Amino acid sequence: MDDSGSYSVPISLYSDPHIEIFVPDVTTPGWIQWNARKFRQTGTFAVYIYSFYKDDYLCRHDRIPAGHKTDPKWLKSCAALRYQRKLVSIDTRKKAVTQLEVLVMEEDGQYNPLNQKRSLLTVPLDKIDLRQPYDRISAIVSREMSRYKGMSVEEVVQSDSIVQMGNIMEVMCHATHEQAQNWIVAKLKGDPNADQLYRAACPSATPPAPASH
Repeated sequence: MDDSGSYSVPISLYSDPHIEIFVPDVTTPGWIQWNARKFRQTGTFAVYIYSFYKDDYLCRHDRIPAGHKTDPKWLKSCAALRYQRKLVSIDTRKKAVTQLEVLVMEEDGQYNPLNQKRSLLTVPLDKIDLRQPYDRISAIVSREMSRYKGMSVEEVVQSDSIVQMGNIMEVMCHATHEQAQNWIVAKLKGDPNADQLYRAACPSATPPAPASH
C-alpha cells in the first residue's frame, strides 16, 4: 500500500538470505503526478519502504540490546517479527533520508498502533549500513520524474479552477465566450496581461489572485 492508501504490485529493491525490501509501484502515472510538484521543486519524495524478514537473524543482531541476547522475551519477540513498514522522505539532492514513521508487524501483517513509532530522524545516505535500497528507489523515481512531462496534481486543480472561473465570467459578468476564453488562455500561460483582460470582461469585479507555480 502506498502513502495514498492504494494497493499495487510491489517493486523489490533488495534481497538476501535474511530480508527482502520493497516499495509500492512508484512508476504509475498517478503516483508520479501526485509527487511531481514537490520533486521538481525540492528533489524530495516520500515513500513507504517495506521489509520482509525471512528469519530472526537481523532482529537478534540489531534489535536486542546488549546483555539481553539470550533473554527468552526478546528472542520470542524476534521470532514473531516478520514485517516492517517505514515511511521515509528521501532527498535526492542532499543525499539524505528522513525517517518519519516505523511500524513493525507479525506474520499476520495486521496493524497494531502499539507497534507504530513516529520520529523525525535525518541520516546522510553514506551513513546507512544498507544503502542499496535507497539508491535504487532514488534512481527509479528520478528516472520516472524526468520522463514525466505532464502536470502535477496541483497544476491540474489550478487549471480546472481557472477554466471554471472563465465559465463563471460569462454568467456573472455577461462576458462573451471569446473574452472568457482569451482570459483562460492568458491565465494558464501566466500572461501578465491576464488581469487586464479580466477587467475588460468584468469591469466591476476583482481579478482572481495570481496563479502559483
